[in-house]
Amino acid sequence: MVTARKAVAEAAMGVLAERVEDPEHGDVAEQLVGDYKARLEHADRLNEDAEAAQRRMDAHLQLKLAALEAARAKLVEQRDELDGETLAALVQELDLEEEQIRVAVDATQSS
Repeated sequence: MVTARKAVAEAAMGVLAERVEDPEHGDVAEQLVGDYKARLEHADRLNEDAEAAQRRMDAHLQLKLAALEAARAKLVEQRDELDGETLAALVQELDLEEEQIRVAVDATQSS
C-alpha cells in the first residue's frame, strides 16, 4: 500500500509541477505540490515506522483542525467588519478545508 500511495502522490505532483508557472493558478499548484510532498514524506515514514507515522499524522490533522477553529473564531470576531461576500467566501474556504481534514481523519482511523 505504501508503494501505491507513493506512486499516486508522485503522479499528482508531476501534473501539478507543470502548472506551478501558470500565472492564474500557479500559487495553488505550488501549495498542492507541497501537500503531495507531505504525503510522500508520510509514505516514507510509514515504511520506517507505521505506528509512529500514524501518531504524527493524527497530531498534524488535529493541529490543523485547531488552527481552523481559531481562524473560524477570528472570522466570528470580525464578522461586522467584513462585507457579506468576503465573509461567505472565507467561511466556505474554512468549511472546505475542514471537510478535507475530517475525511483524512476518518481515513486514518479506518486504516
